[in-house]
Amino acid sequence: MVGTVSAARHDGRRAFALTAVAFTVGVALGAALATLARLQVQPLRIWSAAALIGCSPALVGPILFERFDAWPAALLSVSLFLLTVERWSSGAVFLALSVATKLYPIVVVPIAAGRALVAAGSRRSTRAAAAGVG
Repeated sequence: MVGTVSAARHDGRRAFALTAVAFTVGVALGAALATLARLQVQPLRIWSAAALIGCSPALVGPILFERFDAWPAALLSVSLFLLTVERWSSGAVFLALSVATKLYPIVVVPIAAGRALVAAGSRRSTRAAAAGVG
């Protein structure tokens, strides 16, 4: 009986991990493709990026289930899409969420802040920064 419960628990964890990975890759893929489409990239490059992003979990292998990098990557992808369509406050919030979950997206913060400052002016970029912080 104990072996059955342990096996069921292991199967449940594996199912949850697979579902989480599928959802995260889907969100990251969708955000990346929307960003590329918004930037008016050639269709061949969009399909190449889709193939690379879609195959990336297989390229990473079993480490994908042991590390916590997919969720911050999905949040960062959504943030980059929102910043691309000049939704500065929403992009800053998603960027802050991605930095809060894992530290590596912090390298995008100065680039995003500089772009927001140039494109939207100091008042809107200050509001976007406040939305990301608060």
